Amino acid sequence: MVYVLVVWITILQSSYSFGEKIEIQQLGEVEFYEISDFKIYQDKIYIADKALSRLYKFDGDGNLKAYSGREGRGPGEFMRGPKQIVPADSLIYVTGVAEPYYYIYDEDLNFITNNYDVEDIPKTDFIHYRDGIIYGAAYPGLEHHILIYTPKSSDVKRIDLGFEIQAGLLNRFRLLDFKDQWVTCWYHQNRCIQYDKNFVEIGRFQIPDIKEIAEGLYIKGTSLTSDVGVDSNIAKLIQAGSFAPDGSFFEEFLVLDDEHFLIQTGDQTGGNENMLIVNLNGEITQKLRLPEEGKILGYSNDILYLLTSNETHIVAYEFSK
Repeated sequence: MVYVLVVWITILQSSYSFGEKIEIQQLGEVEFYEISDFKIYQDKIYIADKALSRLYKFDGDGNLKAYSGREGRGPGEFMRGPKQIVPADSLIYVTGVAEPYYYIYDEDLNFITNNYDVEDIPKTDFIHYRDGIIYGAAYPGLEHHILIYTPKSSDVKRIDLGFEIQAGLLNRFRLLDFKDQWVTCWYHQNRCIQYDKNFVEIGRFQIPDIKEIAEGLYIKGTSLTSDVGVDSNIAKLIQAGSFAPDGSFFEEFLVLDDEHFLIQTGDQTGGNENMLIVNLNGEITQKLRLPEEGKILGYSNDILYLLTSNETHIVAYEFSK
């Protein structure tokens, strides 16, 4: 008699889960007023507080290592800003929203110089540093381009992504860095586009069971000035009207690994306490709730950082598979 042994093997995808709340030393004690950027680079945390005109550097345990900046017109001072922090190999690049737009610091946040070469820098958002090159997404996006800047040569390249013209806030999109590809996702509409590392489009997807565009109010009536061509992108935006969403659509996007990213939903899509884990096919692989109210800021080394609901302090939780 011959016996046939049939073995069923089920491969289960591991899921993310929250663990203990983590003591983050001084990072949890510093009172912030308006965080405009939060970046983690080489196990260091960099924070830009636009209201205080200040930059902070913390180590991975949350100990304050350096801070810099204040309001003013002098070297390293901000009239408006800082807006974005771009940690690089041995330098920290910082953008503001008033001249001078572009600041350079050493890794301990000692001010080095200003740079006036790149006029488009203040018009970009969600800036990334990869292999000696800075990438920024145009915002509010009159021309819908990606700015690619090489600091050592001051070489600037712009890639027009050719988005269709939408009204006002519908243009705001997050640029997500997956190393081998880029993904753009919009805050007030359900649309994500995949690109290879050279920004050649390779796919599009939507998040399941979410409507295409947030509800809001369109307001028309802005007149064109004589120096604005009727066929220009800015003219098309004016004609489309401005868009005021009634509550947030997506609150935040955050890369988790090479194949997954996290979406914090908004008032119009389930509530800010809810999160979706999504793969690069647009499939929802997991639904979660935040351990407390707040806004997601960053993720590194199995730790998720949140800005508390009163928007003054940062907390951290274990978050891993």
